[in-house]
Amino acid sequence: SQIDENLTLNHSCVGENVS
Repeated sequence: SQIDENLTLNHSCVGENVS
């Protein structure tokens, strides 16, 4: 997901909705 790539969240793709 875009957000994951930018913010580098702990989730891979399941954290798309997570800001």
